[in-house]
Amino acid sequence: MYIHTKLIGHQCDVLTSFFNNKYGFHCTLMYDVRNILHPIGFPTNTNFKATVKDVIFLGENEDILAFELVSPELELFHSELLKIGYRHSFEDFMAHMSLEYDMSVKDKSKIKIAEMFIGSTLKFEGVYLSEIKDD
Repeated sequence: MYIHTKLIGHQCDVLTSFFNNKYGFHCTLMYDVRNILHPIGFPTNTNFKATVKDVIFLGENEDILAFELVSPELELFHSELLKIGYRHSFEDFMAHMSLEYDMSVKDKSKIKIAEMFIGSTLKFEGVYLSEIKDD
């Protein structure tokens, strides 16, 4: 199961004007390739706050520009998902929000724009579940 929360507010509009994010701005709370929906529920109307710690590159080819986030709220929710039986399919949980995918050429102007958000607080809303599909 893929469980995430979505960025809300004016920051979403601002980021959309600079970055081409084909999946929408979100933070992954759990990525469990087993695609098992556990019967124990959790609130889906939850709000989260996160602070932008750094600008990083992710992915096998390091071609995903992202914010590294600090958020006790996101980490706690991730831990609660583990307790009810989900398994994170990555080695560690690192709260982050991808800004742009397929950025094979490191666009310095976009990196500079992203760096302007370091220290900012982002607001996320809702918890969304979907099955992980093979590409």
